[in-house]
Amino acid sequence: DRKCRETEIAQINQQLTEQNRLLQQLNATLERLAANDSLTGLSNRRTLMELGAKEAKRTERFGHPMSLLVADIDLFKSVNDMYGHLAGDRVICAVAQVCAARKRSGVDIVARFGGEELVIVLPETDGVSALRVAESLRHDVAALSVPVNEQGASASVTVSIGVATMHKGSGIGFEELVNRADK
Repeated sequence: DRKCRETEIAQINQQLTEQNRLLQQLNATLERLAANDSLTGLSNRRTLMELGAKEAKRTERFGHPMSLLVADIDLFKSVNDMYGHLAGDRVICAVAQVCAARKRSGVDIVARFGGEELVIVLPETDGVSALRVAESLRHDVAALSVPVNEQGASASVTVSIGVATMHKGSGIGFEELVNRADK
């Protein structure tokens, strides 16, 4: 009777361990889904604003500049009108991949801000360096040829990029930095 009970308890513990493991996996998936844009896989706007605010505080604390790029796909509505929304999604994803490829791992933040706008946060980057990144990014996007349908048509797009930089003591927060780059 005692041995049977010990076996039963071991089985229950094993089931609980497995259920806890599954629950941890599901929670990790939910956290990823809540933090990332479903189309591009980049950080979403909410995550951008949270992480950006932390970076702005680091800028104030340590005195390193922080720059921000807002990339807007030019004439995006015409891509949707000419080829359809799925093609537009492909274009957004292609531009997002170009932006993500420029990311310094563990340093920069790349996010979909909304619609066809993407944001790149460049901690410890001054305005001159940010302009170089923006120009290089603009060039890389212009070189894209994005397949937009099964018939082999492709679209080329360009981006307009706003750049803004904050320094220690600038008196602006992250949201204002985004607004300045967006303008």
